Amino acid sequence: MSETIRETMRAAVISDQKTLSICDLPKPTPGKGQLLLKVSACGICGSDLHAVDSGFAPAGVVLGHEYAGEVVAFGEGIDEQRWQIGDRVNGLGALYCGECEQCLALQYEQCPEFKLVGLQLDAKGAYSEYMTVNANVVFKIPDEVSNIDAAAVEPLAVGYSAYCVGKVKPGESVLIIGAGPIGTAIALWARYFGVRHVGISDLNKQRLQRAVDVGADVQINAAEEKDPVAAFIAQTGTAPSVIFECTGVSGMLSRLISASPAGAHLVLAGTAMQKESITVSAAAMKKLCMTFALGYTAEDFSMVMDLLAEKRISTRHIVTGTVSLDEVPDIFETLKKPNAHGKVIITP
Repeated sequence: MSETIRETMRAAVISDQKTLSICDLPKPTPGKGQLLLKVSACGICGSDLHAVDSGFAPAGVVLGHEYAGEVVAFGEGIDEQRWQIGDRVNGLGALYCGECEQCLALQYEQCPEFKLVGLQLDAKGAYSEYMTVNANVVFKIPDEVSNIDAAAVEPLAVGYSAYCVGKVKPGESVLIIGAGPIGTAIALWARYFGVRHVGISDLNKQRLQRAVDVGADVQINAAEEKDPVAAFIAQTGTAPSVIFECTGVSGMLSRLISASPAGAHLVLAGTAMQKESITVSAAAMKKLCMTFALGYTAEDFSMVMDLLAEKRISTRHIVTGTVSLDEVPDIFETLKKPNAHGKVIITP
């Protein structure tokens, strides 16, 4: 079954000049095992900004992998006992078949059909009125969770996954570099799990305050303190055991290697897409551990949505504004520059 009222849709498309333009595109048709969603909300992710600036996402791509929407049509092979027209759903930021050897081994990134939603030409995202998704990567949204909160599950899941990668032990302290949505989410999880000290560094006072509101007890103004580790120690009397890099800014890794205390664990959660230059011996002399964090699991995603439904966590200090589809090109340019925003949600 399919909608026939309109055969086109409006979408924000990457131009040759690495900007976004609102265009009319053919409305997608769901294929086998797919659902057609009318997009209700979509978050603007920092990785979207990096992907456009770096050229990782080429001209013609429709961005948007932090989505929530309403099911309006099915493709072949959909279990209509499980899925109904009008269901509200959100889902993972990738597509995979779910049936191959790699998928059955939970190695989804190795699936021959693996695609990144909103970062490839053949996997259009949710900066649009409609999108198609594989039914095996979406979840029904509980009645207690709004569409805007549902679109914010993804960054909260990314933050949770990065926090888990850090393997923070009871009584340890953490330092977070960057108070954007992911850094603030990590601060939320660190406090949720009872970390001793949660420090966060950022250039923007409003972002710092939001991180404090979710549980950070050490705020470091990066415009005034060039060494965040020294500032953390000065405020707490102890060194951070785990440092989360959440900016993706080129050159930040080498600066953290220089500033880190011996034996620290660096978790690299920023979505840097440019080459980074480091001196290995500088890290080796301090016996630093470095772990690269990316994404989340389906279990992480589902758990975050359950906690939102149970009101045990909130997006109140993560989401800082909403925009219409027409406003996307302008806000995208604003977010490329230093700003006070957290997560901005598109509501087409």
